Amino acid sequence: MFVKTLALCFLALAFPAKSNEANESIVNATARSRNKRLALHPSHLWPGGVVPYDIASHYTEWERSVILSGMAEFPKHTCITFRPRTPSDQYYLAINKYYDLERCFSYIGRQTASMFQTADGKTETRMKLDPSCLRFNGRGTVMHELMHILGFYHEHQRDDRDPRVTGSATHYNYKVYPRGSTYYMGAYDPQSIMHYNFPGIVYPRTYFSPSDILRINTLYRCSQVKATFKKASLQERHFSKRKSRL
Repeated sequence: MFVKTLALCFLALAFPAKSNEANESIVNATARSRNKRLALHPSHLWPGGVVPYDIASHYTEWERSVILSGMAEFPKHTCITFRPRTPSDQYYLAINKYYDLERCFSYIGRQTASMFQTADGKTETRMKLDPSCLRFNGRGTVMHELMHILGFYHEHQRDDRDPRVTGSATHYNYKVYPRGSTYYMGAYDPQSIMHYNFPGIVYPRTYFSPSDILRINTLYRCSQVKATFKKASLQERHFSKRKSRL
C-alpha cells in the first residue's frame, strides 16, 4: 500500500541544449502514451532498487563512460544500483542509440508487457540515448532519463509549476497533469533534475536536488531515507511528516 500511495511522483532535469528537451519522449508499456498511473503498480518498480542493464556495443568508449557516470550518481545518494545484466535476469534496461525512437527516449518504470520480450524470452525496458544527448550536460541527461526508468515524470508538468514555464499545452513534454490524474510528492522543485530549462529557470543540472534524493529513497523504501530527510530542506521535511496523506 505504501508503494501504491507514493509511486507516482514528479521530478525534473534541465538540459542546456534545448534540442534534447524537444526530442525527449517518455511512454508507458502498452499504449505508448503517458499514463500517469503506470508506476502505481509494484510490478513497474525495479525489485530491490537493482536495475540490470545492457549498453549496446556500438557506443564509443567515451559515450559509454558518460552513461556509466550518470548511473554512478544513484548509489551515492540512494539504494538504487545499476549493474550489467546476467543471463539469469528476466527484466533489464536496454540502452541503444539505434532504436527507431526519438533521440532521448525513456519508458516509465520497468516494463513487463509481452511486446517487450526478446527472442530468448527476456523482457527489456528500452532507452534511446543518441550521441547528441550525451554531448550537452551528458551526465545530467543520463540521470534524467534514468529517473524516468525508475518511474518518475517531469517536475515542470505539475499544476503548481512556475508561471515562467511555457510550452505547447498539448505537447506530451509540456502539458500540465493535474493532481487528480497523478500524485505529487512534496512541494514543486524548480531545481529538480527532472525539470527542463525555461527563461529565468536555468540550472546546471548534473546533480540531484535534495527533493530528488528524498523522493527516490521514499519510492523505493531505501534505508537511507531517514538520512535524506535530515538533509532535505525545511519545506521537504514538512512534506516527509505528512507523506502518508498523499
